[in-house]
Amino acid sequence: LTSISIFIILLALTVIAGWLFDVSVLKSIFPGFISMKINTAICFLLSGAIFTCLTMGRWNTACRFMAFFLLVFGIATFSQNIFGYNLGIDQLLITDYDAIKNGLPYPGRPSPTTAFCFSLYGCALLCITSPNFRLKKIGQYSLHLITLISFIALLGYLLAAFYKLAFLTDIAFHTAFAFFVLSVASSFIHKNKGITGIFTGTKIGNLVARKLFPKMAITILL
Repeated sequence: LTSISIFIILLALTVIAGWLFDVSVLKSIFPGFISMKINTAICFLLSGAIFTCLTMGRWNTACRFMAFFLLVFGIATFSQNIFGYNLGIDQLLITDYDAIKNGLPYPGRPSPTTAFCFSLYGCALLCITSPNFRLKKIGQYSLHLITLISFIALLGYLLAAFYKLAFLTDIAFHTAFAFFVLSVASSFIHKNKGITGIFTGTKIGNLVARKLFPKMAITILL
């Protein structure tokens, strides 16, 4: 799990460097692909730091504050798309000249899918660290929802026709991949809960699930 947090932090720092020095390949990986916004990269940097603390068993007030920030940022950004107002946070740090040049709406703003996933992740972090069993369960299933959304986005990049039809794929490729990896890894903090518990148990059903799931996944992709 430590390697996952390192990957997320390095990815975030790489994208931030791309925005600071205006290197397109660091912002979008592939030419013509959607770029990861600076706000998204900063939130992933915080997410990686929080996940590092969780894996080390050092959940503290600073982690709670960062998790709450992710929740508020996600809700605030998502609400801008819902209610059509501008809070002035999209280009607060860096102006998105690429989006302005291409005439794209809302330059510097992360996609609604990205904002929704960050609000879910912030909520999940606060819930899975709560002593309340029900909140832990809610947090675990919030992580599973992020995994599902990011998987659909990644699938959209593999299937061009599906990509054009699904609004969920209006998200940068490396953003979707980071959400997928981070949500799956975070679900192993309480690996006996939720869907993760199906694949980590030692009973016959758990063994069958681990054996059949890869075959089922390949079949669905085909």
